[in-house]
Amino acid sequence: MKINGIKTNIFKDIIIPATKRMFNFKKVDLVRQPAADTVEVSLLKKNFQGISSKTFKKLLSPEFTPKTNLDESGLRITTLIDKKTNKPVNAYIARVDEDIPNMEKYYLMVPDANGEINIKNKNYRVVGDTYFYIDKEQEMISPKFEGAFINGELCEKVLSYMNAKGNKDFGGIGTRMHQLRVERMLQNGLGNVCIVAEGNSFPFHYSMGYRLPDAKRPLEDSTKILQEFSSLNQKSPRENSKYIFLERDNDKKVVINWSATLEHFLNDYYKNSGVPLVDFSPNMYLNETSLEQWIEMIKKQPILY
Repeated sequence: MKINGIKTNIFKDIIIPATKRMFNFKKVDLVRQPAADTVEVSLLKKNFQGISSKTFKKLLSPEFTPKTNLDESGLRITTLIDKKTNKPVNAYIARVDEDIPNMEKYYLMVPDANGEINIKNKNYRVVGDTYFYIDKEQEMISPKFEGAFINGELCEKVLSYMNAKGNKDFGGIGTRMHQLRVERMLQNGLGNVCIVAEGNSFPFHYSMGYRLPDAKRPLEDSTKILQEFSSLNQKSPRENSKYIFLERDNDKKVVINWSATLEHFLNDYYKNSGVPLVDFSPNMYLNETSLEQWIEMIKKQPILY
C-alpha cells in the first residue's frame, strides 16, 4: 500500500526501534470474574499512563459482557457497539489457517444472511481481521519483519495488519482485535505486544495503551529536533517542547529522553489532520499499566479463554 505524505528524516534519528521485552512478566492464570464486577476507578482515572480509549471503557461495562464466550458451532463470542442503537451486538471470532509458522490470522464477524463466510450453514460478514506473529525468540506478539527490495532500495517489510472493515456500522472493532493479541500473548507466556503505527494510526494505538520506547538524544540535538517539529505542525519550539525529561546515559552524560514529547507531538499532529509521515512508522509497546488494564478486561470478558 502506498501512503501519500511527508518525508522527514529527523524521526529516524530520534527513535531507534527497540525490539525488546519492556518489563519482566509472568504468565497469569486468568479466572473469569462475575459480570457485575467493575474495574477499580483508579485504573480508569483521567490522568494515567495506560488506556485512554472511551470505547474500551464502554466495552468493559457489564452491558457489553456476553453471557457466554463460546457458541454451539465452536466460534468464540465477544461484543461490539452497534452505532445505530449504541447497544451491544454479538460478534464471532474465527481463526484462519496460515502456512507461515507462528503467523496467526483471525476474522471478527457478525451474522449476515449475505455474508461471505459460511460456517455450519450460517452466514457471517467479516467486519475486522488481524494478522500477527508469535515471536518466541523476542518473547512478544509482534509483526514479522522481512527485508524487501522496493524500487532497488532495501526496505523493511512488515508482515502484520489490523483491518476494521465494519467501522461505519460497529464500534470497538480495533479494541477487540487488540484484545486478541494480548490474549495470545498471555496464552503463550510472552512478555509484551509490539505493533507498528503506520499512516495516521498513532493516536488510536496510543489510546489503546501503546507507547514508544525510550528516545534518548544528546542535548545539542534539541534545536534541530524542535525545528523539525515546528516545520511540520507550525507551532513554536516552546509549544513543542512539552514533557522533555533530562536523564543520564551509560557514560553519565546528560541526554534528553524525547519519547513523551514525541508521543504528544504525534497525537496532536494526527488529531489535527496531519499528513502521514511516510518514512516514520514507529514500533509501540504496552507499558505495565496498560497491560494490567487489558488483563482486567480479559478476566471479565475473555474471548479465547
